[in-house]
Amino acid sequence: MSFDPAAIEHLYDTVLAPKLSELEGLRHQVKGIITKAALTLAVPFLLFWFGGLIELLLPAGLGSVVSVLSFVLIFAAVLYIGIRHLIPGLTAYLNYRQRFKHEVVAEIFKIACPTAAYDPNRGIPESVFDEAGLFAARGSYKSDDLVRGTIGDTPFEAAEVGRQYSTGGKNSTTYIVFKGLFFHIDFNKKVRGTTIVVPESAPSYRLGDHGALQGVSLEDPDFEREFAVYSDGEVEARYILTPAMMERLLSLRARAGKPVYMAFKNHRVYLGIHFDRALFEPGIASTTSREAIVEMAELFALADTIVRELDLNTRIWTKDVDRSLLQGSTEAPPDPLDAVAAQARTGTLTTEQLWTAALAATGPAHAGDEGPVARPEGTSIAIARAPGSLTVAYGGTVTMIVLLVLWIASVLVSISAARAFVTAMSATMGVGPLADLAAALPAIPVADDYTASLPLAWLLGAAIPGSLLGLGWMFRVRRVEIGPDAVHISRGLRPWPRRYPRPPYEKVVVVERAVYIGRNEGLNLVNPSASPMLKADEARWVAYEMRQALRETAASAP
Repeated sequence: MSFDPAAIEHLYDTVLAPKLSELEGLRHQVKGIITKAALTLAVPFLLFWFGGLIELLLPAGLGSVVSVLSFVLIFAAVLYIGIRHLIPGLTAYLNYRQRFKHEVVAEIFKIACPTAAYDPNRGIPESVFDEAGLFAARGSYKSDDLVRGTIGDTPFEAAEVGRQYSTGGKNSTTYIVFKGLFFHIDFNKKVRGTTIVVPESAPSYRLGDHGALQGVSLEDPDFEREFAVYSDGEVEARYILTPAMMERLLSLRARAGKPVYMAFKNHRVYLGIHFDRALFEPGIASTTSREAIVEMAELFALADTIVRELDLNTRIWTKDVDRSLLQGSTEAPPDPLDAVAAQARTGTLTTEQLWTAALAATGPAHAGDEGPVARPEGTSIAIARAPGSLTVAYGGTVTMIVLLVLWIASVLVSISAARAFVTAMSATMGVGPLADLAAALPAIPVADDYTASLPLAWLLGAAIPGSLLGLGWMFRVRRVEIGPDAVHISRGLRPWPRRYPRPPYEKVVVVERAVYIGRNEGLNLVNPSASPMLKADEARWVAYEMRQALRETAASAP
């Protein structure tokens, strides 16, 4: 440990505790949003979880309704949370996290690792992580909390790294390849080949491809029990893993208390300590404790521990110090949210700023600054310009007709099934006014022959997809008219268009292959659709023409 624990205790009492107290408002805001979201999901999940018990209390034949209802409610709850809580929750968390990193973690770092620089929003590039060959090179990759500097004469960089992958398919399984601290250090010996040292008990899904390397047996039985060694040169492996080095690695493993992975390659040491959890994140359930602060200091001090334990400051055979490591490799691309990180640092990031940055990160089609877009070949979309207006008429009405026909069929089957279901129920128990309602439903000659046997199954099987089909034809955009005062959008079979006044509807957004109009200011999680699903080139063309029309008609407005 390279820092004085008393210094961290003093820092906590004099600096960090007051800062953590200032951050309590942001923490409670994040916790409150999470709590509201959890409560919203609790009711439908409890209904699903205790569905079997509820079914016992219901009349025969109604049990399956509980399962269907619980799934519908879960879907509705997830949709509500996404619209109501997702962006506000993410905004609050970014404000809290950025202030915690810059006001709390950065102060810890100054004491624990004073000879290096800390950047919470950067990490070790994925290319460096994969260059070591230690871990499986698949799945998602994330790295932050970059530390770069020197310990004595030895340059190093370290960061928190996480990688995981899913197998996909029906029985998909998610594997955590690595989650912990990864170090990239200038080695004190010249290394021409590759030598890998991994825990003897490491699972195969975690390890990289070592097929080109050979297993190496060493004379230290304690080391052999703890680690497996692979190398493309046994002589060089023994040159690296001297008895003293093996003893130091065992000591490092004992001090870390976690699995340690090492690679010696390109005159560098690559070392990963797998903690299987996040390390430098703020507490949400409760404020960050004194113990957590001390642990962060110990983690930052691991760089000093590694360099000193492995005696890397002792240069072998005049091996030069490679300071190019301090310049960093090709930097990892910034996170899409880096654009708002500076604002979040002060805790004043707004949902509007976050949403704008997220849209900008998705590509130029959202930004509205692309050049002229030509009309795609073979499109059936008609765009007509007139003084002070633009009209977009979408072809492909066959799709809407098919949806309409299928919807009508599902409605007829639902009516027939509902009539048969209530009739069957009234024969075994009293259903009150429902019997009169069922009698008022018309007979559906063809459908009645099928729905009489399993009416509830037919009812659910027709009503649920029928509702989706109904939404499909009712909300399919047929026509858009842009004028100086409003945007008029005609959908489905409605004889009159929906009016969206200008202002505030002054922007066009492309999401996937559909076009939407949005408010010029404020948060727009759900924007009104201004097109059906189009081809990608059609969506870009329509969006360009609409933006042009919005600018031109705004200029001509009285």
